[in-house]
Amino acid sequence: MTPTLYMQDLNNHKDKSIYHWTTTTNSLEIIEDGHLYSKGSLWGMRPDKVNLSRSTIHNDAKNGFIDYVFLGVANWPALGRPSHYGETAFEFKLDILYDKEFFVFPLNTGMQWNAMKSQQKFSDLTILLNALEQKPLTSEILIRRRIALDDRYLKGIIAPQKDINTINSIINVHRSGLKISVKGY
Repeated sequence: MTPTLYMQDLNNHKDKSIYHWTTTTNSLEIIEDGHLYSKGSLWGMRPDKVNLSRSTIHNDAKNGFIDYVFLGVANWPALGRPSHYGETAFEFKLDILYDKEFFVFPLNTGMQWNAMKSQQKFSDLTILLNALEQKPLTSEILIRRRIALDDRYLKGIIAPQKDINTINSIINVHRSGLKISVKGY
């Protein structure tokens, strides 16, 4: 399929979002930094501050995914389910997929790569379109290196109601030009 047809298929999903779920504490640091970094970048930038599970780093490095930011397709609170990665999400526009190198898989690559069938280890338009339709909910979109927290890509932040004021305060101090909403649940 040509790039033009890829873009046409993505345009049919403009109302969709992709999410990076993390803890509220981590989200405050991410807002302060202004970027969402890959595990590989974080590991190199601040090895003393990065608290990542060795098994996850090992699995991601072994499978070639340490240099990617991991995004999901589900707004867990809207589905009435908790996220396993944290209670706060950065919600991104699909426009990011036009500008960044990315791969998409139907399952968690860090934990399930070795158990995945060979055909699940390929990234193509069908897998991407299925992911955008949340088929399955466990789909991952891996974006290379880093994502800037700016109005081009960031749609909003989803957080527990009790954390909205704290997140808005950090945005006002560190990203005052950012015009996004912090939605509570």
